[in-house]
Amino acid sequence: MGAKNNNTFNNSAFKLESDVDDYVKEVLQSLGLKKRKDFNEKSAMSDYMKESLKGAAKTKEKSNFGIPDFSIEIYPVPIIIENKLGNKWHEDRNKSGIKLDDNSVRRYAVNGAVYYAKKMIASKKYDEVIAIGISAESKTDVKISVFYVFSGHFCRYFTLCGIAAT
Repeated sequence: MGAKNNNTFNNSAFKLESDVDDYVKEVLQSLGLKKRKDFNEKSAMSDYMKESLKGAAKTKEKSNFGIPDFSIEIYPVPIIIENKLGNKWHEDRNKSGIKLDDNSVRRYAVNGAVYYAKKMIASKKYDEVIAIGISAESKTDVKISVFYVFSGHFCRYFTLCGIAAT
């Protein structure tokens, strides 16, 4: 007798970046985190975090505060998450490492997450931030990279590929 199919393992391809947003929300909720209590989407972050991201908008003028896709502020070290549709938009690197030019920061999940984390630390409001970049084609074709960012430096902890929400 075969296993019953359920939506958790539905492997249909994501078509919009909002599909990736929904996937990330599903994973956060599966970890017991509650939306607007334990994690926030987009600009629903605390005023303190908004202040730390002032001038970090990904627009050419950088006149507004930066808006990560998700933020978690319930732990001693804040977590920011940037996600993108398509694994080709996961990370942009050169010989020196992760590129932080305007184009790379706007287009790639890891680059945007690390950029926001560095801006938060530069604001002097935080000493350390966990930055997570997520890209996905579907629920079973996902890349996740986690960075611990401190005093303007960052080190990669791990990258996961091909995981599914359970």
